[in-house]
Amino acid sequence: MTAFRRIPSPLHLFLRALVIYFLAEGAVILLAPVILGGMYDVGALIVIDLVDDVLLLVLSAPFLWFFVIRPLRGTAVREQTRAATVVAHARDGIVTINDQGLVESFNPAAERIFGYGAEEVLGRLVTGLAPERYRDAHRRGLEMMRNVSPSRTIERTLLEVQGLRKDGREVPLELSLATWRVAEGTFHTAVVRDITERKQAEEAVRAHTSQLEAVRAVAAEITRELELSVVLNLLTRRAAELLGVKSATLLLWDEQIQQLCPRSWYGFGDRFKAIKLRLGEGFAGVVAQQRQGMIVHDYSASPHALSEISEMLGRSAVVGQSLRYRDRLLGVILLSNLGTERVFTEQDLETLGLFADQAAIAIENARLYEEVQSLAVLQERQRIAREMHDSFAQTLGVLHLQLLRARENCPPTDARLTAVLGEMAATTEHAYDELRQSIFDLRTMVSRGLGWIPTLTEYLHEFSARTGIPVRLEAADELPARLPPATEVQLIRIIQEALANVSKHAGADQARVRLRPEGRWVRMTIEDDGQGFQPEVLAATKRDHFGLEAMRERAESLGGKLEVDSAPGRGTRIVAMLPLEA
Repeated sequence: MTAFRRIPSPLHLFLRALVIYFLAEGAVILLAPVILGGMYDVGALIVIDLVDDVLLLVLSAPFLWFFVIRPLRGTAVREQTRAATVVAHARDGIVTINDQGLVESFNPAAERIFGYGAEEVLGRLVTGLAPERYRDAHRRGLEMMRNVSPSRTIERTLLEVQGLRKDGREVPLELSLATWRVAEGTFHTAVVRDITERKQAEEAVRAHTSQLEAVRAVAAEITRELELSVVLNLLTRRAAELLGVKSATLLLWDEQIQQLCPRSWYGFGDRFKAIKLRLGEGFAGVVAQQRQGMIVHDYSASPHALSEISEMLGRSAVVGQSLRYRDRLLGVILLSNLGTERVFTEQDLETLGLFADQAAIAIENARLYEEVQSLAVLQERQRIAREMHDSFAQTLGVLHLQLLRARENCPPTDARLTAVLGEMAATTEHAYDELRQSIFDLRTMVSRGLGWIPTLTEYLHEFSARTGIPVRLEAADELPARLPPATEVQLIRIIQEALANVSKHAGADQARVRLRPEGRWVRMTIEDDGQGFQPEVLAATKRDHFGLEAMRERAESLGGKLEVDSAPGRGTRIVAMLPLEA
């Protein structure tokens, strides 16, 4: 603790002066007779008084200076120096104005806060340090202070106000105001503190609290959704809204091809659609590999920038977070400040991390729901297949055997009955084969663990083994390992129906199934080298036309389309376009 020398008390100084006076008076009494000799007339008495006064003054003055005036002056100088040092080195600005509002003192801290030198403001109105819109209020406040009762020597008021710097920038201030009065007049001293950092911290806390509340609300919203495509689209929109930007994309990790694949985007159009990234490749790949969030403030200058993405993002800032569920990578969510002035901060990264945790739960929940739904459908289809096998198939089998036995026991003379029984036996045999095919198709279901391409490969192998017609599958590497469940189901069913027609009607030696992505669609082509037919004739006769119509309806139910190209002698080609996304 700093110690200061005590100011001599008034009693102490009075006693000093009194002692000096009595000592001087005593000295005069002793010295006066010696100096004046025997002068005792009236004139001499006057001279004696004058000499007495002069001697008293001469004898007491040095002692009064040394013991009274000098200590008081030293104390005053020290106090003035101390006050000046405190004011000069204070971290807060100290501004003193007179009763007319003119600046009387302006310390170095005030110079730093307002940007003015002391010489620029001394003698000027203090209202120049306030924004224009507050100057009338300042004048009214000064007028109120002038009218304060003179008996009140000091008043203190704590305010928050806006100050105006020399460069025109406004600055928030905390102002402690004291009014004091001396003989020279009334003065007002303001202790001014720049609270910009405090205000920024308060605003950051408010913003963070708001973001946390938004994360909570978004978490409640996304966990209510169960369809994966809806969840993904919702996540990208809400993430962009959460951080106040206009662009976001979400990439899911595909375990089979070991790549990050864009599944949803907001504000980018479909320019991200064709981009696939390995771990460590590009900004998203690095985020996924490191399993933690990152910020780059200039994507084009980042060491992780990719040329095809730089064309879209340019010098914009990007923030990304990995999506993990129980330490298992699900994907990455990326946001860009493209088209905004948003500057990403570490707090934004933390908020996005909280959002990513909730997003991962929502994605996993939607996937589990899809698997449960697929399992429920598979179980129901297997139940129907068992019932068809245990009831219709056995009934048709028995009926076929009975018809064959009846034909064998038919009298040789009744050729017409024998022919009818033969046709009926052939019809039941055909119906039995059709039923077995339907049972086989019902039991073919896409496994979410296996994926739709391996499931399709297995089905085509079994079809070739059963019918003797080899079927070659050509699937582009760019195809995703998973499609929307509805697309997977309809794709498999269209192929099943088309190949059923090949085995029953085409007389083909071989067939081929080709799959490749085209923008937002998967293009599926099924070709055979069979005898072909005239589609318009088939449509007119409606014979065996229901299979083609069923395939077309399946494609159109998803917003796609199906076309048939065939002619007698040159086989058949069926082309279907199905959506890659729900």
